[in-house]
Amino acid sequence: MWRIRRLEDRCIIVKKLNEDRKIRAKALAFLVSLTILLAVFTSLVQCPVYAHGAVYSISTEGNRISVSLRWDEVNSKKPHIAYYYFSDAKTLCIGYEERAEGGMSSIEIEGSEYILPIKVLLTKVGQENYMPFSDISNDIYKNNIWHLHDLGILNGVGGSSFGPNQKLTRASVATMMVTALGYTSEIQQKNIDSKNKFSDISRHWGKKYIIVAAEHGLVSGNGDGTFRPDDYVTVAELCVMLSKAYSFKHNIRGIYSKLSSGKWYSKYVQNIFNAEIIRTTDPIYSNFNELGHLTRAQCAMMISRALSTP
Repeated sequence: MWRIRRLEDRCIIVKKLNEDRKIRAKALAFLVSLTILLAVFTSLVQCPVYAHGAVYSISTEGNRISVSLRWDEVNSKKPHIAYYYFSDAKTLCIGYEERAEGGMSSIEIEGSEYILPIKVLLTKVGQENYMPFSDISNDIYKNNIWHLHDLGILNGVGGSSFGPNQKLTRASVATMMVTALGYTSEIQQKNIDSKNKFSDISRHWGKKYIIVAAEHGLVSGNGDGTFRPDDYVTVAELCVMLSKAYSFKHNIRGIYSKLSSGKWYSKYVQNIFNAEIIRTTDPIYSNFNELGHLTRAQCAMMISRALSTP
């Protein structure tokens, strides 16, 4: 009888061990799947997806413009500026080509035929019908998207697509604003995490950009200690960010019947209309709603115009 009980006990132990192994195997498989999904998600959200080509940096001193080209990807060849011209007083068009060595990757222009600040559009020689993304050729704001792409401020949504009609999150817009204003070096500060004011971004891909944006007064959260980084950005929110980032001299002092008055965002939205960052001729004005969500193309339009408005 004693031997039978010992045998039964051993069988029970073996059975439990087998069940434990199965549970551990399922848990391991789940963790592996979760890790893969997180890696894929991170690659889609966090990593820039630029259209292939050159990007530029620009500086001004008085009435002199300096423009330098570089690649947005690893490339052993150098971008050479083959030609440039002003298509209008605010837009400089530059054609470039690849060269193994030598060439001219920067230019300086001084004159009175343009109005600062300007935007720059880059085209590879031989690809005069070039667009940085495959899905913007018919978009009303394609030149604004092109402008921000060539500055390295925005990226696509995968492959060569931009997704102009998709919504943009608060974290993504904060990242674009920090990049546009030249604050990206600040995200490398050793003590950057200690400056975090928000309770819901500690593990978010855009954490450091959001912290820098908050440090410069561009964003302030929701009053409850949160930032809600994955909420879609509204018209009012981007108007506030742009108004706090730039001091526009251009001011048409208009009256706009569709703008709300007495709201926390009213003066900022009015400012953006007065600077003609948003215009009454824009499609967004037909059904204007300050609390409505902006598309990626509309965000690009507003930031591009802000960068090109004195």
